[in-house]
Amino acid sequence: MLHLLAFPIARTDLLALMLQCLAEGDEVVLLDEGLQWLADGQALQQIQATGTTMHALGRPSEHAWVADINYQELITISERHPASSSWYP
Repeated sequence: MLHLLAFPIARTDLLALMLQCLAEGDEVVLLDEGLQWLADGQALQQIQATGTTMHALGRPSEHAWVADINYQELITISERHPASSSWYP
């Protein structure tokens, strides 16, 4: 499943809910306000520990396990997943 993480870093409640829904093989794309999570390496490691692949749309990541992507790559990722979940506040 594709998860679009777009909530701000202050919403740790939503992060906890999303972590419960993640499964190995899922992909997470940080976008919009969700890009703030790039500043929280501990939270990103929690996401990575679930076996997901992470991407950042529109902002370079300093973390080796978060791939920088553009809109065309987002389309390609979304085509790989028959279902997606948008995590907006």
